[in-house]
Amino acid sequence: MAEKQEIVQPEQFRFDDDGVFPNSLLPLLVYRKALRADGRDPAWLLEERFANNDWCNSWRNGVYSFAHYHSTTHEILGVYCGVATLRLGGTIASLPIPDYDPIYGADGPLRQIWKADRNK
Repeated sequence: MAEKQEIVQPEQFRFDDDGVFPNSLLPLLVYRKALRADGRDPAWLLEERFANNDWCNSWRNGVYSFAHYHSTTHEILGVYCGVATLRLGGTIASLPIPDYDPIYGADGPLRQIWKADRNK
């Protein structure tokens, strides 16, 4: 288990509906430098943290080259090195808010941010 570290507040991004893919009013959250690997395998550390916080069905090395969305679940992408160009947005608005922030668990910022947005 990684040592306790200060919670990194995520950046928030909102997307206009493009008329093609359904979109959510909830912001996309980007956590920069949220975990320290401290000599451990950073990919394994992300997978472990996601699994411990009930964000399952992980895979490594790659994203789809075509546009897609998930109608029954939220999605998280963990990046530990390198660069990618991604098209983001389109999570379905009616999905429930997850029980756990993928990095920080039940007390993480995702739940507070998304609950506040839903209550606007």
